[in-house]
Amino acid sequence: MFKFDLDFAQMRLHFQARQQLRLPPYKGSTFRGAFGIAFKRAVCIVQHGDCARCLVRAQCVYPYIFDTPVDNAQGIFRGYQNAPHPYVIEPPLETKTDYAPGDGFAIGLTLIGKALDYVPYFIYAFQRLGETGVGRGRGKCDLILGEALDADGSWQSVYDGQSEMLQRDVPRLRAIDVMPRPMGSRVRLSFFTPTQLKADRVLQRGLNFSVLIRTLLRRYSALSAFHGDGPPDLNYGDWIAHAKGVQTADHNLTWRTWERYSNRKNRRMQISGFTGDVAFEGDLERFHLLLALGMPVHVGKWTSFGMGQYALL
Repeated sequence: MFKFDLDFAQMRLHFQARQQLRLPPYKGSTFRGAFGIAFKRAVCIVQHGDCARCLVRAQCVYPYIFDTPVDNAQGIFRGYQNAPHPYVIEPPLETKTDYAPGDGFAIGLTLIGKALDYVPYFIYAFQRLGETGVGRGRGKCDLILGEALDADGSWQSVYDGQSEMLQRDVPRLRAIDVMPRPMGSRVRLSFFTPTQLKADRVLQRGLNFSVLIRTLLRRYSALSAFHGDGPPDLNYGDWIAHAKGVQTADHNLTWRTWERYSNRKNRRMQISGFTGDVAFEGDLERFHLLLALGMPVHVGKWTSFGMGQYALL
């Protein structure tokens, strides 16, 4: 069985509202935007703030995290215009919009490959996010605790908000560490956040297994190429051919559309995707690890702010 060796870490960052917070029902774009601003303010050392003409761009962590260079891409990724981000933010799934002082919430954070070398930068940026404020009215909040998932399935404290110190290294995980057991010839995926997939440039309002596997293979391969040990040695045609033999047993997917504001593009953008459950049956053994890896790294578009999140049931 192919191992899908790609290091990642899963964290939970616990916040407590210091002031009244007003957040949208889906919070991923809000936290992603605020995090990006906080990260740049935390690391940028030039007055003009323009990455394109920055003297230290090649040595700066900000472009690597948010605008990964693609000029040294290898294999099938030569000519890529954009590389995938090496992180995933998982916003609170609750639709609650008003948080009173003292109310708590948690943000999930997955760091992938070489981004694991920059854990303190991520923690500090989220700390700054809380101090600067987030949402309508820029309500402030405090980062009080950071936890990380261990290979044994337990959550370990890694950051203490009172001392503002990292307490231990964040555990590095691989797909085998998060694969549910047992997994047989039938699997159900529950999509928690809107998921947008395309096949041959056509937007998929439903989901078949071969499209899912093709998208997961492409995401794994790109993350490995840009943030791991290089492009994997995979026979993609063989994997897709096997995936076509897996059938959809049942599905209950709902299409959702909403708007988000992009700070980088300075305009509103329409976002859409499906949520709900879908079950597949067939010869699934070779796909177990790939499906497991898709849970922490997500699948489809806009994964950096939480879209494409699913669980294996």
